[in-house]
Amino acid sequence: MKRAIVYLPADYDSQKKYNVLYLMHGGWGNETTTLGTPTASTEFRVLLTI
Repeated sequence: MKRAIVYLPADYDSQKKYNVLYLMHGGWGNETTTLGTPTASTEFRVLLTI
């Protein structure tokens, strides 16, 4: 079993099509290494939302 965190836009509409980014952390981290968690953002996640 694998774990994934999915981020959706604040105004997400299931009827619209969106671009998708698959981001893999590599062998040295886990699913929270690059983007953090929903309650604890990393600097990289903040940069993506600007």
